[in-house]
Amino acid sequence: MRVSRAGAGAIACAVGMALVVVLAFVGFTGRSRPSSTALGPVERVVIISVPGLRWQDVSVLDTPGLDRWLQASALLSVRAIGPETSLVEGYLTMNAGNRVDAAAPDGAAAGVAWLDPLADVGKAACLPQVVAAARTSADADLNGARPGVLGAALAESGHRTAVYGAATGIVGLMDENGCVDEFGSIGEASLSAAVTLLEYGGLERTSVASVRTELIADIDAAVAELAIGADAAVLIVAPAAVDDGAEVTVAGLGGAGEGPASAGHTPSRLVAPTVLHLLGVDVPDEISGTPMMVADGSSTDPTAQTATLADLADRVAFRDRAVGPVSVVFVVLLALCGAAALMGRPRPARGLAQVVIAHPTVTFLFGLADYHRLPLGFFVCLTLVAAIVLAVAGVSAASRLGSWGPTTLLAAVLWLTLVIDVATGGTLQINTPFGYTPTVAGRFQGFGNLAFGLVAAAAISVSVVGVLLGASRRSSLCWAGWVGTTTIIAVAAPAFGSDVGGTLALIPAFGLLVLSVGGAPLTWRRGVVAMAAGAVAVGVLAVADLARAEGSRTHLGRFLDELLHGDLLDGDAMLIVRRKLRGNMAILTSSFWSLILVGVIALALVWCVRHRGTLAASLAGQPAVKAFVIGWSTAAALGFALNDSGLAVPAVMLGVAIPWLVAVLVPLTPRAGR
Repeated sequence: MRVSRAGAGAIACAVGMALVVVLAFVGFTGRSRPSSTALGPVERVVIISVPGLRWQDVSVLDTPGLDRWLQASALLSVRAIGPETSLVEGYLTMNAGNRVDAAAPDGAAAGVAWLDPLADVGKAACLPQVVAAARTSADADLNGARPGVLGAALAESGHRTAVYGAATGIVGLMDENGCVDEFGSIGEASLSAAVTLLEYGGLERTSVASVRTELIADIDAAVAELAIGADAAVLIVAPAAVDDGAEVTVAGLGGAGEGPASAGHTPSRLVAPTVLHLLGVDVPDEISGTPMMVADGSSTDPTAQTATLADLADRVAFRDRAVGPVSVVFVVLLALCGAAALMGRPRPARGLAQVVIAHPTVTFLFGLADYHRLPLGFFVCLTLVAAIVLAVAGVSAASRLGSWGPTTLLAAVLWLTLVIDVATGGTLQINTPFGYTPTVAGRFQGFGNLAFGLVAAAAISVSVVGVLLGASRRSSLCWAGWVGTTTIIAVAAPAFGSDVGGTLALIPAFGLLVLSVGGAPLTWRRGVVAMAAGAVAVGVLAVADLARAEGSRTHLGRFLDELLHGDLLDGDAMLIVRRKLRGNMAILTSSFWSLILVGVIALALVWCVRHRGTLAASLAGQPAVKAFVIGWSTAAALGFALNDSGLAVPAVMLGVAIPWLVAVLVPLTPRAGR
């Protein structure tokens, strides 16, 4: 039986609507966290701190003392506050349950030298200068951190604290006066306090394999001699990497009840709520995050989990080394594409346009493989070769559609790759060059700034396909609306992208784009209505998220809770707003290239304003380009304004916009002799 064109269109529309409904249902109600085993309660907590300990060390070397506890632990990779974290900063963050750093006072040596003068009160020891510096830093950072809050909460609940080893360990358990109840050398260690921190230092100061092997053997022997009873939970942490470098390090939590091992990443700020939860102490509001939990059904093979975490650490390190060269290749390709177009070389410009758009796709897809096992230079070259191959495939598949076909098809592949990935767990988002990394950000789920910029720009280019094909206005509107709705769900849903700034940017962008596709003139009133619609949608999402259980809320629900119940002017909600504004202002002057990009965008805006009549006349004959420019400009501007480090959003969106505009607008002149 033959189906008419109208019938086929109705079927396609029904299928599209069904897909949107399913995606929305899963995104806004699904992907609940796996059931988990509660840890504790216990009488005591022993924190074994081994700064600089790597999973690669534990995986390769014979460490029976550490293995005794790690084999009964929930295993994690830990990172502190940024790519480079000193030992003091690692302990401060661990104690505050929030990001904190502190510089040595003027005249003090760098590193730990400024920790030497201790104020002794009986067995107690204090570092008032450290907590004072940390408090100053926390106030300046606008993170809402309260240095010493873990020690203060323990003291208020009647739990004693003890630190043995180097003086830096005091920072991990000190109260708001910088004090712990007991301090001494490792040889004097007593495990009778409610919370005891034992620091075995040295590994953080060397990367020499032979020296590290000897140190680990000594540390392991000392840990093996510890007489820790069954009433204690044992937390093994490495609060800083080697030479304060950008690495994930060891964390393990065991002895707090039966719980299988599990692999993953966690920030060190989760140590404080975990310790308090284990002892049954209420977690103060200033501590962000929730206690560590052990997922039910996790692997019970500690050897396999240790190997997995060692491999993850290698992957993180490789990604951090690869992101620079891969980004340079992408930027150079983009610059060559634009230069070829401006120089009147359409064929090279179009070829480069297709490779540029294919490049991010292949870098994300490499996340499916163990790409970190390749030599760095070979991997960078391989991404370029793979992008060329994908571009050639795009030309073969879509060249008959017109000059815009291959580039738009490749943009669609990029869009589908990111949407499908985020809807199925987001495995391609983490530890890939255009994704995020545990050493830089605390986001381990959803869209980061670069991925959002790419998916937004790709979606906008795909949404005008109906106009490019010369389809009816109704069909073009349906297609643009479907692409926009799908993208917004992928970006906004708590189970998927969970990107508040992205949602606020995309709803107005697609609203104005759809109006343009429908032939409606763009007015200030319509622009304001579109932005208001975005704000209302985010408000609805926030209310829905707030209605979920506290442990299942995203940052959006927690923000609304603070907005409703906290201090409006001085609470955490206002701190978040102020921090985002300051971050965006700071990045504008963070480097020479940031200033260049801002200058280019400013010049482009001035040119558009001064030549708006000519521009409007030119776009009148290019409805697809007009809709694209309106949607892209709105998403780029709002993406910059509403995201941390927002300059990355319009910058990476240019990586789709320039190639697409080259493909659509640059005329392809016939070769000589033809």
